[in-house]
Parts: sequence; C-alpha cells; structure tokens
Amino acid sequence: MMTTYKPAKNAQEQIEYLKTNKKITFNSIHEQQARDILYKYNYINVITPYKHHFSKFDKDGNEVKIDGKHIYERDVEFSEYFNLFKNERLQYPIIIKNILGCELRFKSIMAYRILTSTEINDENKLVAYLGSVRLRIPMNSDYSDSRLEHMNNHIKQLEKSISGYADIYCFLTE
Repeated sequence: MMTTYKPAKNAQEQIEYLKTNKKITFNSIHEQQARDILYKYNYINVITPYKHHFSKFDKDGNEVKIDGKHIYERDVEFSEYFNLFKNERLQYPIIIKNILGCELRFKSIMAYRILTSTEINDENKLVAYLGSVRLRIPMNSDYSDSRLEHMNNHIKQLEKSISGYADIYCFLTE
C-alpha cells in the first residue's frame, strides 16, 4: 500500500492555516516574522510538538478532535508556540549530556557482560555471536518486517566494521 502525503504548504498558506484551524494570532510576533520563523525552523518543529498545550481535553484527559483535527478553545499567540520551541531547545545540552552518559554506561556494561559471559576472544567469534543475535531477533519480537530488516542491516554493518578495531572491547564500546 502506498502512503499519500499531505501537500506541502508555503509559508503564507501555513500562516492562514494556523489562523483558521489553530486559532493562532500574530500580535507580538507579526505574520511576516512568523513566516520567517516557520521558514527557518519549520512548522513541524515549532507548531506540531506543542499543539497539545493548547488543544481541548475531555474530562478523561483525552484530546478532543473533530474529523481528526484538534479543537482549540482560545486564541493562542504565535509567540506562545515559539517560546515553547525556544525553551525546549535550551534544555538540549542537559538532555544530550545525560543521553551520552547513559549510552556510555550502557555500552560499557554490555561489553563487560558479553565479554565475561561468552568466550568471544577474536573477530570470528564476535561475527558468529552477532549472527546468532540476528537470527534470534525475529523469534523474540513482534517487530514489523521493515524494523527487523533495519535491525539486521545494522548488525551486518557492525560485522563489516569489526576488522577496523584493535580489540573487541573497543569495538563494543565505540
């Protein structure tokens, strides 16, 4: 089945859509400034992640939609969206630092566990181990065929890159 995408809107069409469908106003940030912001940062980044801040919720906490579109009960200044966008990005250095720390610890622990609980001591044994992981993935998951293919391709890439490392521990923690 082929997916059909929504037609792209130019900046002026986006502004009109925001006014008509999202009840967005342009007072502190005028329409031309908003067009420039959407051009530089994209609608998907500035508007889409924050629409739930302004949409209507029912008594059970579910977003209210009519014909698949969110309902907005009040006018929302464009600057409210843009401020949410900017403030989130101020958090990125903290988020990235924590992700990198988590990734480092995860890779180190996984490398330690793999190397101390198996007898992998050379490139051939590591390739065989990765091959066994690739074979076990579909048996232990409900992943779609495309997800399985992506995971298997990633493991194949790992197998190809093994020879570029001085030792297995460096490869596993890279």
